Amino acid sequence: MIKHKKIPFLMSGFLLAGVVIIGAQSALAYLTDYKSVVNTIKIGNNTTSIEEEFPTVTPIPPGSNQIIEKLVKITNDDSDGNSVPCYVRAKVYYSTSDMGIYTIQGMSNKWVLGTDDYYYYTDILEPGKTTEAFMKSLKIIGSDVNTNLTTEIENFDINVYEESYQAKDPDTQQVLTWQQAWSKALKKPVEAK
Repeated sequence: MIKHKKIPFLMSGFLLAGVVIIGAQSALAYLTDYKSVVNTIKIGNNTTSIEEEFPTVTPIPPGSNQIIEKLVKITNDDSDGNSVPCYVRAKVYYSTSDMGIYTIQGMSNKWVLGTDDYYYYTDILEPGKTTEAFMKSLKIIGSDVNTNLTTEIENFDINVYEESYQAKDPDTQQVLTWQQAWSKALKKPVEAK
C-alpha cells in the first residue's frame, strides 16, 4: 500500500514540474519577443503673414478726405510643409488718434465684420494659399480729423493686425465653420454684425 501512495504523489509532482516548465517558457517568450517600430508624428501649425502693397503716401492736410492705396492680403505660410488649414481675422487701426474716421475700401465679400470689430475671413485658408483682398484702399474722412491740428500729419501708420486659428476642432478633428472655430478659440460666441 505504501507503494501505491508514492506513485500518485510522484505523478502529481512530475505533472506540476511540467506545468511550471511550460509556463516559464511562455513567460520568457513573452518577455524576450519584441518588434521595434518608428512612429513618426508631425505637429501641424498655422503660421500666417500679412502681404501688403502700398505706394508712398503724401502728407494729409487737416480736414481733407484722402484715399490711401493699400492692398492687404493674408497668407497661410507653408514653407515647412507642416501648415494646417485655418481661419483668419484682421483689424485695422491708426498709430495716432488724430486721424479720425476711416472706411476700408475694396474688401472681398468673403470678409465679414464681427460684433467685436474684427473682420473674419469666412473661407478656410488652405496651406500655401492667400486670402482675397482684405482691403485695396483706406478712405480717411477729413471732416472727422482733429480740427485742432494746424499742420499736415506726416507720420502716421495704418496698422493691420491679424490672427489665425485652425479649421479643425483639435478634440474631434471635425471641420468647423468660421464662427465655430473662433468661438472655440476665444471661448465666447462670435457673431457677424
